[in-house]
Amino acid sequence: MILSFLCPLIRTTHWFVRGFDFLRLQVLVITVIYCSLGFLLLSNSWLVLGVILLSLANIISDIYRIGPYTKLFAVESKKAKVKDKNFKVLSGNVFIDNKKYERLLSLVHKEKPDVLLLLETDHKWSEAVFELQEKFAYYKLLPQDNTYGMLLFSNYKLSDIEVNHLVDDRVPSLYAKVEIDEASFFHLFCVHPRPPRPNEASSLQRDGELVAISKRIKKLNSEATLVVGDLNDVAWSHTTRLFKRLSGLLDPRVGRGFYNTFPVKYKLLACPLDHVFHSKELELTELRVLDDIGSDHLPITVSFNFLQKKLAGKDRDDLTKKDQKEAKEISGDAKDWEEPDEEVDS
Repeated sequence: MILSFLCPLIRTTHWFVRGFDFLRLQVLVITVIYCSLGFLLLSNSWLVLGVILLSLANIISDIYRIGPYTKLFAVESKKAKVKDKNFKVLSGNVFIDNKKYERLLSLVHKEKPDVLLLLETDHKWSEAVFELQEKFAYYKLLPQDNTYGMLLFSNYKLSDIEVNHLVDDRVPSLYAKVEIDEASFFHLFCVHPRPPRPNEASSLQRDGELVAISKRIKKLNSEATLVVGDLNDVAWSHTTRLFKRLSGLLDPRVGRGFYNTFPVKYKLLACPLDHVFHSKELELTELRVLDDIGSDHLPITVSFNFLQKKLAGKDRDDLTKKDQKEAKEISGDAKDWEEPDEEVDS
């Protein structure tokens, strides 16, 4: 528990340190129980007292990090009172070994999203959901057998489509301009970076990709923007909070709840890995975690109103020099990163 408090204070991309970000809620509950027992059994030992004080510091730190994702805090994305020019987005990591294709198709038919993003899709998945190419007027298919494939479907016109490999040549991200009508559009970024774990060495690839996308968003001059995908990171981590500051986007979970999506089977270890970030030009009308489709992730759906009036986004010029320096360092390290020889998996 003390390591879980001290390690994240170290600014490093090492997987062991960054891994402590994922289970902050679980660690908080255990630490509160431990601290309560510690007070009941308090002795004159300075060692025991020191451990209790560190545990209290851990509790305060965790409340600071995950507190905003509870209903005790004000919402960041205010919910629209009426639906006007509304569209729905559904995103899900299907899990490459999942063969329950019908579950996903049934969910799509039930939810009727306007934009659908499927992650971790190989060629078998692409063939299994072929009927979606008839259901949606526009699509971009990037099936890959290394667990980083993407399938994007849309009822709205997709233009200026880009397939980017921002850090790793084997891990793509997608960009598209989604045209709701002749006068309305938003910029869509679909992401699924590599996770920080032993065989991935560090969180550098993930961090570098998020910083690169935030730079792209910064150049959009506060035009309507949506970032969707499995970030392999939790909402309250240092990296995701840095991404929010750099991009100026909003998180609809703030003030509403965790909206945990992974892992499906082990609910006590659940955390929010699948994300949606949006600009102020997109006004939230709905946010839900959906039913199990046989994957290790739960799908998530979000609906927005497209506001006709252009709003000023969050001022990105107020970034601290520390944020700017860290973003520059991450970008530089990511460019210098060398691709490993082993197979990539997720």
